[in-house]
Amino acid sequence: MNNEHISYTPGTSNAPVIMLHGTGGDENDLLPIANVLFPEQPKIGIRGRLMEQGLTRYFAHRPDGSFDQTSLENETQWLLATIAEVIETYQLDDESVTVLGYSNGANMALYAALTGRTFFKTAILLHPMLVARFIIKLAKYF
Repeated sequence: MNNEHISYTPGTSNAPVIMLHGTGGDENDLLPIANVLFPEQPKIGIRGRLMEQGLTRYFAHRPDGSFDQTSLENETQWLLATIAEVIETYQLDDESVTVLGYSNGANMALYAALTGRTFFKTAILLHPMLVARFIIKLAKYF
């Protein structure tokens, strides 16, 4: 596990909050919000490992601004493996995960959920974008 891109703030609960930043952010960006919303829960921030135009991201975009589907898939696999490893390292409850995601990070969480790899029980997703091919799948939730 590369701890350089992961922050961990202990809590009195065993139910972790995974913080996924927006474009250009880092693993600590959402900590002030997470501390207010989830004061008792441990917080795990994971920085996206890609750099695009000098900004950190979880996955690449194409020149027209659309999502690079291959990058999105590969980075989702990496993120899910990293989350599992961090949860195991800190012996947290993997069945009580909450995700707090903003923009690029919210897109990652949404993509994981829509492709059947939900790693969270609860999510607060701020400013996500939908990948067009998943809109029909989302309709069953409304």
